[in-house]
Amino acid sequence: MKYNDKHSRDPEDICNKFSNFFQSVYEPSSLALDNWSPPIGNDVLIDNLHFDFEQIRNTLKALDPSKGACWS
Repeated sequence: MKYNDKHSRDPEDICNKFSNFFQSVYEPSSLALDNWSPPIGNDVLIDNLHFDFEQIRNTLKALDPSKGACWS
């Protein structure tokens, strides 16, 4: 494996190179999940949910397809 112009065949070193790579491209989530809480009770039905088409479309268009999912 080659990373940062350094080659390795050692499995542990290769794992560390992958770790270094993913750390270098990681970005913390911009989602504000700290104020979210799950609904309480049995009164939540699918027809009670509202999805704003423009917000969903804009969020999807803003995703960087070269990056993987990141959940905190």
